[in-house]
Amino acid sequence: LVTMSLTRTCDRLVSIQLLDAGHHRRPLGAGMRASFFGTTPSGFDESVPTFTIDVMEIGDTHWVRLHGELDIASVASLEACLEGLAGSTVEVDLSSLTFIDASGMTTLLSAKHRIAGRGDHLRIVGARGFVRRLFTLVNLDSILDD
Repeated sequence: LVTMSLTRTCDRLVSIQLLDAGHHRRPLGAGMRASFFGTTPSGFDESVPTFTIDVMEIGDTHWVRLHGELDIASVASLEACLEGLAGSTVEVDLSSLTFIDASGMTTLLSAKHRIAGRGDHLRIVGARGFVRRLFTLVNLDSILDD
């Protein structure tokens, strides 16, 4: 049995840990999938998150798929997720992302540099529509790996 421990502060997700039955931290196992939910603005129905993260580990690669809106209200959950995947190759799929702001782009760029500095790789793939146009407008499309 594996459970997730989510720590929230001021309506922001600040840490994510996978725990085994003895409440010990454990990495995702091969083929194991976890979903993380970001925050929703006050006044909105929390049962419909505006941002979610799906993570699947296959071999030594973590596949991270972002859904919804990546903005200042949700970057903390992405930062926590990516920090939890340190020491592996990470592929971030933006194909289900409907919105991104400067804080989201900064988070992805910082994570890419931080993970590369550790000798691992972070690939950013699948940006389309508004998200891809915004990366192009601010001349950051070079960090996209497709």
